[in-house]
Amino acid sequence: MNPYAVGEPLHVRLGSAIFPGNDAGKSFRIKRVEGDLLQQEQANVWEGTLLNWRRVGVIAGTKDKARFFVLEPSDVDDELLFEDFFVKGKFRIVETVNNTQRARDAYRLFRAE
Repeated sequence: MNPYAVGEPLHVRLGSAIFPGNDAGKSFRIKRVEGDLLQQEQANVWEGTLLNWRRVGVIAGTKDKARFFVLEPSDVDDELLFEDFFVKGKFRIVETVNNTQRARDAYRLFRAE
């Protein structure tokens, strides 16, 4: 794929199951270019479609563990699932960080395109 090509739309559900009294809940966040509107499904859950993207960063985890992924456009459908959260569409995972601290650092430093 052309590295400057905009990916086909991604369907996403992101958010957090972390709330007062349950700080060990699941979290699924996506760093993306601003502009796409996601509909709030529940207090801490948003769902929608990312239309204008070239690279996105995803972090999934709990208070104690985290994994980071970099997604780029592809011609093949894929899914990234974590509990009730997901990314679905034509993408490929080009980077995975399994070490919790490195995953958090990678997400913090990542710049979406």
